[in-house]
Amino acid sequence: MLKHQTVAETVVDQLVEWGLDTVFGVAGDAIIPLLDALGAQDRVRFYPARREDVAAFMASAYGKLTGRPGVCIATSGPERPT
Repeated sequence: MLKHQTVAETVVDQLVEWGLDTVFGVAGDAIIPLLDALGAQDRVRFYPARREDVAAFMASAYGKLTGRPGVCIATSGPERPT
């Protein structure tokens, strides 16, 4: 019997296939299925940030320090007033 896989699980599998093991991001409604898929496995680790620009900076620093691609995810939504 075939196992039905969600899109989020497929994304996590693809990250693993590319050799990526770290993701930085901001949790939110639009990416809850992806966060659930990340939490259900132990091959890719998620590091939360409070703001999108901080998550992007974390991914950039990770990439520069390790020589591996930095991955950043964020939720959709309106911009906060500054």
